[in-house]
Amino acid sequence: MAAGSWWERCNDDVRRLHDTGWDESTSILSQDICELLVDVDTAFAVTGAHTPEWPNP
Repeated sequence: MAAGSWWERCNDDVRRLHDTGWDESTSILSQDICELLVDVDTAFAVTGAHTPEWPNP
């Protein structure tokens, strides 16, 4: 898995918000979801290796 995937950055940002006491109602991705996303990233690294990139809208 590549470090700094979108979901890791999102979770890290939310953790920083919680640490500062700001926006405590924002939820952090659960451990189960993070594990699933790691599996998806790992699988896509193989299955998506030849998938062309989409242009950024």
